[in-house]
Amino acid sequence: MGATAITTGIGDVTGTIRQATILENTPYTFGHEYSTVTLTAGTMPDALAVTVTIECNTSG
Repeated sequence: MGATAITTGIGDVTGTIRQATILENTPYTFGHEYSTVTLTAGTMPDALAVTVTIECNTSG
């Protein structure tokens, strides 16, 4: 995903999501609008990769 890409739509994304460009103080979504990472200080990494899975809690 690009530096200012966002996640939209009604589905979920699973697998490894790679954010190729990281900008300071910018929230990045990973498969869902509420799965975010924001780096606020220091040397920014070249990229971030997050592995997303969907689990179902079957306990009652």
